[in-house]
Amino acid sequence: MAWSAVGTPIFLKTDWQYTEPVIGSYFKFKHSSFPNTNSYLLAQAQFNPDNSVELADIQELKASSEAEIVCLKSIPVFTNRRLAIKKVAKQPGFGSELRRVIRADLLTDTDIEFTNGAQLSQ
Repeated sequence: MAWSAVGTPIFLKTDWQYTEPVIGSYFKFKHSSFPNTNSYLLAQAQFNPDNSVELADIQELKASSEAEIVCLKSIPVFTNRRLAIKKVAKQPGFGSELRRVIRADLLTDTDIEFTNGAQLSQ
């Protein structure tokens, strides 16, 4: 198993930021700075032919000093699925004067084997 970068690091803003199209289900997020009171939104996104963006599985995550692993099951109707990330607006200490960066990595192996012999497949 190996982790590979999903594009370039993402600068958190109050507008949604999108990765390039992704495959897989397991993603690891690492923060450049991590005040525990700050959070951000993570979603799966699909760009539609009419230039609209469809978001699904929106969840709020806390910034942390530890890398966070998230399982996002692929949505069948999303043919060019992307990750969408944005900071939660109006949080003290999370303003535009501070540059928050998230690095997203994708687990490139499709099967994970646990120490007890159980397997988790994408």
